[in-house]
Amino acid sequence: MASNPQNIQTYCDEVKPRVESRTGKTFDVFVAKTFITKPGDQTTYMVKVHVGGDTYYHLKLTKNPASPWNKAALLSTQIGMKLNDPLQF
Repeated sequence: MASNPQNIQTYCDEVKPRVESRTGKTFDVFVAKTFITKPGDQTTYMVKVHVGGDTYYHLKLTKNPASPWNKAALLSTQIGMKLNDPLQF
């Protein structure tokens, strides 16, 4: 499946509860802004997510279409990022 911004936002919405659990925070704002991909057996995404104010999180996630749950999986979370911080694997 080709990635587009709408798909990426859906993936972020799928992992939002996990991010909130890991950080102990609840987010009213959780908007994917930009992303990069790393192809492989399953595509890995690094996504810059606006979480309110001038704070962004970088989420590393993957989506395995062959998974029986067909949901995005959160691999890691970088907190306290800023708009100009570059995305990198």
